[in-house]
Amino acid sequence: MVTPANNPRIYSEHAYSVELDDEGGGEFVLLADFSGSRPDKTAIDDAAWPALLLAIQQAFDQIKRHEMLQSEQETTDELY
Repeated sequence: MVTPANNPRIYSEHAYSVELDDEGGGEFVLLADFSGSRPDKTAIDDAAWPALLLAIQQAFDQIKRHEMLQSEQETTDELY
């Protein structure tokens, strides 16, 4: 179980589980998100992981850029 450092409860709505699974076609990682009433599960195979990792990192980088621009805009607005 993976939980945020500020909310380490096993039954946290921000918890994820990461498991190995195999349905006869080869092993894959099963990622489960427990934020809803039922866990949402996503299967990730080894071939897809590098592209997913890159896309996820790019998305987080974009969030950081947006937050920086918003912070700069708020600072500019306060000056005027």
